[in-house]
Amino acid sequence: MTDNDYKINLIEKVTRSFYTKAINDVFIGYHFRKITANNGPLANIDDFNEHLEVINAFWQAQLLGIKFPRPAAHLLEAHEYLNIRLGELGRWVMLFKETLEEYRQENPEFINAWEVKIDAFQTGFKKYFFKV
Repeated sequence: MTDNDYKINLIEKVTRSFYTKAINDVFIGYHFRKITANNGPLANIDDFNEHLEVINAFWQAQLLGIKFPRPAAHLLEAHEYLNIRLGELGRWVMLFKETLEEYRQENPEFINAWEVKIDAFQTGFKKYFFKV
């Protein structure tokens, strides 16, 4: 297994773990029902698999430089319809960082780099959505 393959596998493990928590979170879970095709309750993470593929491709582009199949410039616009609140963004960041911490021992340097990206996205979302 190459280093890139290892990191792709780690991205998939982290995102699956994070979104398993997030879709069931009392504060932000309802947003994920807006993403599914049927707009109904998510029974489990498998109901979210199609979107997870996009999320994994996005993080591979951000962290490994693998070409993202969609224009990344539309990331913020793509989330407008969710009407995310500032506290919900904070909750997303907190849960994501907690999940990253669970995988830190596997590759501390890679997890640190991912946290830097999370912080940058939080800043971008705050500026775009909340003018902060």
